Amino acid sequence: MKDIKTKRKVRIKVKSLQSDLEGNRQYMETESTGQLLEREGALFVLYQEKMEGVDAPVKNLLKAAPAARDAGEGDKGSGSYRIILEKTGGVSWMIIFEEGKRHESNYDTPYGPVPMGVKTDTVSLRRSEEKICFHIGYTLFVQGKKQAACEIEIEMKEAI
Repeated sequence: MKDIKTKRKVRIKVKSLQSDLEGNRQYMETESTGQLLEREGALFVLYQEKMEGVDAPVKNLLKAAPAARDAGEGDKGSGSYRIILEKTGGVSWMIIFEEGKRHESNYDTPYGPVPMGVKTDTVSLRRSEEKICFHIGYTLFVQGKKQAACEIEIEMKEAI
């Protein structure tokens, strides 16, 4: 995909894998249509999803930008991205995926808030003329306790 300066309609495929502490694995895959905007090296993606057990649709805003280098890193630059994912609607949550860092926030559900956090291991971007694909590897924490090892892949292709 070329540098996008206006909103474009895209097909979004989200694949996620969670492995809990007992080794049980849960795989989910969803597809939706959304809007993609690229500006000054940052990607903005807006899409909706239907979540199991939640009546209202969930709106997702994903912002991905190259991660800032820490002082003293010199020219090593990891090429990593900082991804902010904000969910609103049936549930509400804003979380940051940033390689090597842990971020905490409340996951607000119709049943009340749940303290959740992520410690991000990897964030990578693959890009071609046909698609943009992010891969995130992280550990999920619920109420401060390690819950699962997770992987998520977000693939975007221009919709025709």
